[in-house]
Order: sequence, then structure tokens, then C-alpha cells
Amino acid sequence: MFPRRALKPYLAEFLGTALLIVLGDGVVAQCLLSDYQYGTWLSINIAWAAAVCLSGYLSDPSPTINPAVTICTALVRPSAGQWRTIPGKLVAQFLGGFVGAAIVYVNYRSAIKAWDPDYTIPWGSILSPSGHHSAGIFSTYPSAFFESNWEAVFAEVLGSAVLMFGCLSISDPGNAHRFPAPQLSMFLLLLSIGAALGWQTGYVC
Repeated sequence: MFPRRALKPYLAEFLGTALLIVLGDGVVAQCLLSDYQYGTWLSINIAWAAAVCLSGYLSDPSPTINPAVTICTALVRPSAGQWRTIPGKLVAQFLGGFVGAAIVYVNYRSAIKAWDPDYTIPWGSILSPSGHHSAGIFSTYPSAFFESNWEAVFAEVLGSAVLMFGCLSISDPGNAHRFPAPQLSMFLLLLSIGAALGWQTGYVC
């Protein structure tokens, strides 16, 4: 019914987003549930960056695996027929994210139950080894020390701006000779954002 070529970009978005969440939420789960005995903030950043890098090899062109990147790219660097594909790509990303999270939950179900039997909500605690709030595996929360929610908004806008500046620079045809391996460049970009700007809000950008 649907040509294989037509389905390829949507499948790439689905699989890429699922891979991102399996590795990204998976490393957070491993760190939290082991009280950071088997992981650190650095390993979280490396795994998230590696997930983005690896997803870039799923198809050509690489899937964006991020609704913000998908929409921003269409606005800043539109191409013929691009807007027609966006709803399907967003749905694929949404479904891929939920499937990835479900896989992580199934994999760590017993560990989550033992570590946080009440399935509590963090209430502002991010990646706290003493708080035992397992919801932080699957979502991000602003740090409790923020005096205003606008500070958290600024942190996320800043991280998103750096992300899009880097993405657009790496994917610019004029910079192709500078970025012969764009997937590895994305790895370094994500690693830098997480290490420099990710702590306060979990870099949900």
C-alpha cells in the first residue's frame, strides 16, 4: 500500500527516537537505580550524545529525532515538500519515544520497584541518588534551587539555541568540508551541551 521509499524517513524517525530513549533513559536508570555506583554525570552525557550520533546512521539524510529540530529546520532551511512530512515525522518521534521508554521500564522494572516502591514524583529533584524518585528516569524537572521558573526557561532556551546553532552549522552544505563526519560532530555537540548546560534542568532541549 505504501512504497518502501516513502515510509523510510518515518521509520528512521521512529527507530532513531526509540534508540535515543533506550540509551538515554537507560543510562539515567542505571545511574539512579545503582545510586551512581555504575554511572556518573559524565556517563549520562556520553550515552545521550552517543545515542544521537548512532541514530544519525539509520538513514540518509539522518533523522532529526527531535520535534524542535524538525520544526526549526523546516522554518530556517525549508525544502520542497518538507512541511508535508512534518506531521508524520512528529508522530513517529512521539511513538518512538514511548516505545523506547517502555523498553527501558521493562528492562529495569524490578530495579525500579526495589529502589522506589512508591513510584514517587521528584517534585523538583533531578538525578538525586538520595531522593529515590524514579520518575526522573523518564522525565526532567527544574532544580529546586531556582528562585523563578523563568530561570529554568532561560536555561532551556539557551541549551536549545546552542543545539540549533550547532545543528544548522553542521548540516550547512557550505560547511561540508569542515564536518566530514556530521554524526561525530553531533556527538561532540551533545556532549558539550550536557556537560556545560545540562545540570540545572536535565537538558530536555
